Amino acid sequence: MSLIKCRLEALRKWMNTVNVQACIIPQTDPHLSEYVDEYDKVRAFFSGFTGSAGTLVVTLDAAGLWTDSRYYLQAEQQLCATEIALFKDGQLNVPAYVDWLVDKVGNMPVAVNAYLFSHKVFSDYAKKLTLVHAPQFESIWLERPTLSNKPCCIFNGYGLSAAQKIALLRAEMRNKEVDACFFSSLDNIAWLLNVRGNDVAYVPVVRSYLWVDQQRIIWWVDAQKVQDTTMVAYLQTLSVVVLPYSEIENGLLANNKQQRVWVDAAQLSERLYQLLSNSYDLHDEIEWCTPQKACKTSAEMIGIQEAMEYDAVAWVRSLKWLAETLQANKPVSELDFQQAMLQYKAQTPYYLGESFAPIVAYGKHGAIVHYESTTQTNKVIEPHGFLLVDAGSHYRYGTTDVTRAIACGPLTKEQQTVYTLVLKGMIAVATCRFTASTPSNQIDALAREALRQHGLDYGHGTGHGVGIVLNVHEDGARLSPKWVKPLQEGMVLSDEPGCYLAGQFGVRIENMLAVKADEAGGLFFQTLTHIPLQCSAIDKSLLTQNELVWINCYHKKVLAMCKPHLTEIEFNWLKTYAYEL
Repeated sequence: MSLIKCRLEALRKWMNTVNVQACIIPQTDPHLSEYVDEYDKVRAFFSGFTGSAGTLVVTLDAAGLWTDSRYYLQAEQQLCATEIALFKDGQLNVPAYVDWLVDKVGNMPVAVNAYLFSHKVFSDYAKKLTLVHAPQFESIWLERPTLSNKPCCIFNGYGLSAAQKIALLRAEMRNKEVDACFFSSLDNIAWLLNVRGNDVAYVPVVRSYLWVDQQRIIWWVDAQKVQDTTMVAYLQTLSVVVLPYSEIENGLLANNKQQRVWVDAAQLSERLYQLLSNSYDLHDEIEWCTPQKACKTSAEMIGIQEAMEYDAVAWVRSLKWLAETLQANKPVSELDFQQAMLQYKAQTPYYLGESFAPIVAYGKHGAIVHYESTTQTNKVIEPHGFLLVDAGSHYRYGTTDVTRAIACGPLTKEQQTVYTLVLKGMIAVATCRFTASTPSNQIDALAREALRQHGLDYGHGTGHGVGIVLNVHEDGARLSPKWVKPLQEGMVLSDEPGCYLAGQFGVRIENMLAVKADEAGGLFFQTLTHIPLQCSAIDKSLLTQNELVWINCYHKKVLAMCKPHLTEIEFNWLKTYAYEL
């Protein structure tokens, strides 16, 4: 019996013991984070599927995993030796897992960990299912990692101080006539307090909860993370009281219905929502920090632009290294390139680390949207076709996210066509003009138009917000077919159309953009990324004159920005790579 089947068998024994008919296991943490600590990867433990998005549902006689188009191919590979059926979210005739469960178990009890579902989601599911908070199934994971206890630090960024942010928050609380705010989103807490941590790989947050009222700030966080004398003094200046993270439930049992507390039911776990609702009068609205941190200040933009310069130089050196290695007929693999790129990034004194696990995918691996090269999957890069690289970093004052499809040698006509169509979509977004009332899905549609004219499309959104030394997938800004909320001045987001031909290759081209306003109040994008495109992959016959001009102007800016940081040999090579079309 396979390891996963053994784990599912143990889970079903537990289900029989406690008299539940099914179990729903998402992969998140009590703060509903996208990226989580190793301790929280319960779904991966029971299923073997390691993607960041997906939910496992297990009944006494069946099991299914639901994930989106970014992970279809990965899930197929990782589930093939298990009994778990793959359900591809977003495809026609694929039932939602709640409806699937209704058919399987009706109104019989279903076990969940109520810390892993927002109140909004839990309430919707409870209309159809009998949900029971019974997280004890997680104890089956006998060798579960322990939670991180690494210390956090003060973030001295270009933006507002923590005291300024807290003052603005309290003013808004008075305006909305609320007595307190309760925060559970880790990146919002880190942003508000101007702290950064080491509790989650790639996302420098601190596992904690935060209460702010007009007199007090209470931070539920493990003491060893904040015991440094500098941190202690800093928290004292903000009048922050530190309580143990494990005491959060007792800390919310004040039972003061006279106090009105601001919570975000879409971001707050069902477990804590119920505790708060039993004790306080709740005001449900998006967390104040979410839209505030999405719109960067002019000072923060300076830091982001610095990060873009460091990133561009590392990318240019990585591209040069790959081209020369292939030209010399030396063997090179996906992991070799990944290691080389990380070494070039580490050469800048401002590099802090990666903002997500790098995607370095050669050939057919490029069609796996969130592919991760391992020693088992590592593929040799041959002198033809595409190497798709999606990599982002944290620098001293900014975070980057960039994707390039790199031509490793000759390309087929189809590969050039797909690359050019994706590039046209990226340019269409970068050059569009819009207003403060334009639905974001209309901008998303621009990125798909050229592809759709050739019967092609992609299953993920076109853009997401990017934090500042925080979450690379930041809430607040988004370009997606389902997202209608307009963009606002100061937002920073990605522009990343793609096209993926299963078993063949994938192309994604990603720059970062900032939303700017003109004198008349209209909005447009400023391109922040300065990393060269693959000129040899472009089919000029598919470009308009305006697109051709944009590409040439873009490369002039790339050359101008990179020149002061490169040696003469490096700069001369860059001129041969980013040539005028």
